[in-house]
Amino acid sequence: MLIAIAVLLVHLPAVPQTSIAIATAAVSDTGSSAVFTPGRIVPGPASAAPVVPTSFSLPLSAPNAFLPPVYRAPVKPRSEQPSRRLWLTLTIAQSSAATFDAWSTRRVISSGQGRELNPLLQPFAGNASLYAAIQVSPAVLDYVGRRMMKSRQGWARHVWWLPQVLGTTAALASSAQNLHVASGAQ
Repeated sequence: MLIAIAVLLVHLPAVPQTSIAIATAAVSDTGSSAVFTPGRIVPGPASAAPVVPTSFSLPLSAPNAFLPPVYRAPVKPRSEQPSRRLWLTLTIAQSSAATFDAWSTRRVISSGQGRELNPLLQPFAGNASLYAAIQVSPAVLDYVGRRMMKSRQGWARHVWWLPQVLGTTAALASSAQNLHVASGAQ
C-alpha cells in the first residue's frame, strides 16, 4: 500500500532534464515538407539537414500534465490573525491573578478573619493545595479562549480574549476583597 502511494506521489519526469539545441536552419524551399522543431514556432525542413545548435538553448522541464491544479486557501493579512503571543500573555496574567487570589485567600483564612465561600474550593482552603486547585478555572478559560481564537465563527474570533480578561478581572477583584478583609477594615 505504501509503495503504491509512493509511486503515485513521486513521479519521474517523462523527458530528461536536459536542454535541446534549437535548429537554426531556415526553410529554403516552401514547397517541400516541413516539421516543427521543439522550441520554435516556424517550421523547419523535413529533410535530414544537419541541425546547427546555437549559443543558447531552451531548458525542458518535467511535464505537469498529470498533476491537478493546487488551490491554496487565501492567506489572511497578518493584522487580522489573532496573536499567539497575546494569548500567551493573557494566560500568564490570568494564572498570576489566580495565584495571587489563592495567596490572599490563605492569608485571610490563616488570620481567622474570613473563610472560603466558594463551595468547590472549600476542601482545599485549609492547605497549600489551594494553589493548584485554583488554577483549574484559568486553564479552562485559556482553553475556551484558544478555541474561540481558532473558531470558524466570525464573532468568536473577534472576542476570543474575553474569557481570559473576565477570569483575570474576577481573580483580581477577589484578591482585592481578600486584602480588604485581611486588613481588618470592613
